[in-house]
Amino acid sequence: MDYEAEFSRRLKGLNAQQRQAVDIISGPLMVVAGPGTGKTELLTMRVANILDRTDTDPASILCLTFTESAAGNMTKRLSGIIGSVAYQVEICTFHGFGSSIIGRHSEYFYDNADYQPADPLTQLEILTEVIDQLSFDNPLRVRDPKGKPIYLAGLQKLIRNFKDSGLTAEQLELLVKQNIDFCHQAEPFIRQAFADKISKKTISLCQDLATEIERLADETPTLDFAVAPSLAQLFYADLTRAIDEAEMDNTTKPITALKRSWLANNDRKEQVMKIEEPCHKLSLAIDIYRQYIAKMNERQLYDFSDMINQVIRAIEEHPGLKADLQEQYQYIMVDEFQDTNGAQMHLLNLLADYDDQPNLMVVGDDDQAIYRFQGADIGNIQSFAERYPRLRQINLSQNYRSGTNIVELATKVAGDISQRLTNADGTPKELIAHHDDYDCEIDWTIAVSEEQELDQIARQIKQAINTGSDKPNQIAVIARHHKSLAKLTAFLTKYDITFSYERQQDVFSSELIRLLLALARTIVCIAEHNINDANAYLATVVAHPAFGLSGEDFYRLSLSAQKNWGDWFEALAQFKPALVHWLKDQAVKSVDSSLEAMCAGLMNITNIPDDDDFHSNHTSQSLSSATSDYTSPIYQYYFAPDKLAQDSLAYLSFLSDFSTLSQALEQYHPDRKRTLKDLLVFADRYAELGGQLQSTFRYGKQESVQLLSAHKAKGLEFDTVYLMDAESEEWGSKSRGGGDKIKLPPNMPFDNAGDTDDERRRLFFVAMTRAKRNLHLFSYKFKQDKELNQLEYGLEYIKATEMKPPEPTEATAQLATDVFSFLLDSKLDKPALLADRLENYSLSASDLNTFTNLQYGGPETFLFQNLLRIPQAQVANQLFGTAIHAVMQSLHNYAMDETHPNQLPPIDVTYQVFSRNFDINSLDEATAKVWIDKGHCIIDAYYEQRQDSFRTNQRAELKLEATIDDGVRLKGKLDAVTLDQAKRQAIITDYKTGKSFLSFAGKGKSATHQYENQLAFYKLLFENSPKYHDWQATEGVIEFVTPDANDGQLIAPRLNYANDVDMEHFTRLVIAVYHRITKLDLPDISEFKKTPAGTLEFEKWLIEHD
Repeated sequence: MDYEAEFSRRLKGLNAQQRQAVDIISGPLMVVAGPGTGKTELLTMRVANILDRTDTDPASILCLTFTESAAGNMTKRLSGIIGSVAYQVEICTFHGFGSSIIGRHSEYFYDNADYQPADPLTQLEILTEVIDQLSFDNPLRVRDPKGKPIYLAGLQKLIRNFKDSGLTAEQLELLVKQNIDFCHQAEPFIRQAFADKISKKTISLCQDLATEIERLADETPTLDFAVAPSLAQLFYADLTRAIDEAEMDNTTKPITALKRSWLANNDRKEQVMKIEEPCHKLSLAIDIYRQYIAKMNERQLYDFSDMINQVIRAIEEHPGLKADLQEQYQYIMVDEFQDTNGAQMHLLNLLADYDDQPNLMVVGDDDQAIYRFQGADIGNIQSFAERYPRLRQINLSQNYRSGTNIVELATKVAGDISQRLTNADGTPKELIAHHDDYDCEIDWTIAVSEEQELDQIARQIKQAINTGSDKPNQIAVIARHHKSLAKLTAFLTKYDITFSYERQQDVFSSELIRLLLALARTIVCIAEHNINDANAYLATVVAHPAFGLSGEDFYRLSLSAQKNWGDWFEALAQFKPALVHWLKDQAVKSVDSSLEAMCAGLMNITNIPDDDDFHSNHTSQSLSSATSDYTSPIYQYYFAPDKLAQDSLAYLSFLSDFSTLSQALEQYHPDRKRTLKDLLVFADRYAELGGQLQSTFRYGKQESVQLLSAHKAKGLEFDTVYLMDAESEEWGSKSRGGGDKIKLPPNMPFDNAGDTDDERRRLFFVAMTRAKRNLHLFSYKFKQDKELNQLEYGLEYIKATEMKPPEPTEATAQLATDVFSFLLDSKLDKPALLADRLENYSLSASDLNTFTNLQYGGPETFLFQNLLRIPQAQVANQLFGTAIHAVMQSLHNYAMDETHPNQLPPIDVTYQVFSRNFDINSLDEATAKVWIDKGHCIIDAYYEQRQDSFRTNQRAELKLEATIDDGVRLKGKLDAVTLDQAKRQAIITDYKTGKSFLSFAGKGKSATHQYENQLAFYKLLFENSPKYHDWQATEGVIEFVTPDANDGQLIAPRLNYANDVDMEHFTRLVIAVYHRITKLDLPDISEFKKTPAGTLEFEKWLIEHD
């Protein structure tokens, strides 16, 4: 190939702006390149031009990109211009560059020690260790009822942000301290201004406040590493803006908005800066960051984010290394500069500070800055000109991608972004369509429902392909969230449309992986003689249709198991003796067999390929010809020829998930043979810590219709784009992020990303500018009877077509249901199958709450858990609750003993009761220690605060039965009852290990309402029992055994039965539920919301329809 001629041809093909940028070889240069303006061609041609016009060594040119695919694309394009020399140019990602520097100059890193990368689970475990060692009063130490640290995910994200910022812990701490100091200094003046209700007088008081805040802002020292104005400056700017608007419009609304945004009441009802408390938490998080780094260094571990920071530290500490790198990289170019974070910017500054006019070129577009949630700092591109006053800047305006209509719409959307270069320094950002001859179409279809939207998109794509107006690989469907694309796949399949879709999915959410884990748990429990948990997992396994049990068989199996004292294995042997024998045989093998061999046997696959042949043309076979009497049915159920004909990639999807799982486990335990038990411990640790193991799965071929999230679509282009869910709740001002546990002040170099209007507009701008010729917007109007707001981003002049409501028979995609849903089949004669169990049925408080609580239960859950009694494996918090109840019973029993009335036993004795009753065999050492420490903490609190609470007139674990209203039978066990013999009155106490609340005033809260129902049930049971029928229960108490995290006090909200409970109404509810259960009349709850309010509505409906 004549590369010289190719270079000359490509050079002539550049427009004037591109050619100017290519010809500027020396000094700092920034190219502002909007969508479709040819920045990739510009970058490659500039590299070629430098090599053509200078004697620069190709290895002295460094090009930094943000993805491996972008680096590969640039190298390929460059090789087409200059040949194999292109491969000598260093084109890589920032992290790839960091890894390369560490590898080539290892003597400067980690004190020349052999550090290893920490796998994600090890990182979570180390961070959890740090949290566990915090003082008891540290708010970041709090755990949820299941024992998971509440702030774990938030701290993990913060630590990543700390590293990406490029700031040290000391610098971060100084910034936070400055914020806290300002809050303390400003609050006395704030309280003066807002002492009374806001009125016109407040405007004048705010002027005085502004004078004081301005003074504080002037006195606040400028931190040389700060990338944003101080908190004082930001508050002053908002305050003066509110005052100006209030005076101009003669209204107090701007002052009210300012107060709502910046101020809050503390516990003493004083006005304080709303950001003060989060700053205190942030200060604690920085200390955790220090400890986390120390523990990582102790174990000689590093994580992905460390690479850039390690290179920064080495360059700063070793002038020789810095000189070598600056001498080597004479030209540096950065693509997608708007997506750089603070650490990457710091690294660039170090490489380029040899001169005030370094050969540093950056290319980017602030309007396409959509990776702030990954730590990107748009301030880098916005402040680049300030760092290099003699910077030359070129703005590319020719859009070679889209037609005129699309470019004009994009310009309008971007024009409403407030923080952009054109507003800050006048940078022209106009886009001009090069292809003004395109027959360009923009339309907007508004469906009635989400299902109708999905169906119409699929119909329209099918029609476009059939008529030949669009080629499949030139069609893209873009959504903000993957959940919308996942729903669309069912409709594309319905219309026989082939599609390509790549997404990350949590391995542990895979149906097949969950089945494999349940089967593995059953087998390991058998091997460890843990029959209780084995029964629970066995029920889940055999309920799967692969094992061939009908609904009627399962009902009979459940009833038979109860007759055998809950032994599901004994019961299953009557139905599937070969399966039981096979399970026991697998349990024996699991002790010594490798993980891969065991999983192959459990799946009935000859072998599971390793990483070397995973992507080959390998096809695994079923073990159906094996000599065993029984083989696993899983392979045939999922991957039989007829199943693969429907979903040809199902098997590869499973292999992708299993390969990810196996590799992650190998990273976690690199130096040992892995067994089935190791797999389960690994999966459990992920679950306990709330982690996700992401597997990237690619479905389909590139010649198909492309399904993409807006972030994934960046850098791509298509003739036709279908943009889904154009509602304000999805893309616009009414969309809401998940929310972070620790709110961040606005002057941090990172913040709670995704919440600003600018960010949402940028993301929509990126999505729509992927279209060349046709842009089809789709949205829908109603979601669960709530009317949605259509997107407001400059789309009002687009003609929208509103669809008519669909016919009732229109097909809709159905979501997958619970593994036990086949037991709800209407063809099953459930009353006859459960007749024996219903004949002598008695209602308990647990039954009542499970039946009525639509958030966490409902009639179906009641059928599975309370009637069929499908066993469930006990998790740590359940085991802990059992042990604590045993402790409380022992304390009551000791105090009731006449030999030492009203006294508690020695505390060591109580510790021993807890230890005997807390089964830690299924827990790892670290988790067990956390729960044991919590148990001792509870015991200590009771000995300190409740010495006088255990009396001889109490009864513990009081079992009662009662009959009300013509045969409605009740039963229950009361944790503690305090009896007043003289008044024939009782106080009923129930101990809880969950999250506490102070009073029953918040009746709408689900937990509060369920506790109220429980205490009301106990009153009804107590007063109608034969022994206490002439007594009166006056109060109910929910005693939370875990001391409050703030003050260490035990909390015990009380319910006054006479004033707080409508017992007549409640009794009618109990009777209505009892009738429904004994008739096995399980109502349809689809019309009720799965919320606390929905539960109350359901209870009302039950009473009205009894």
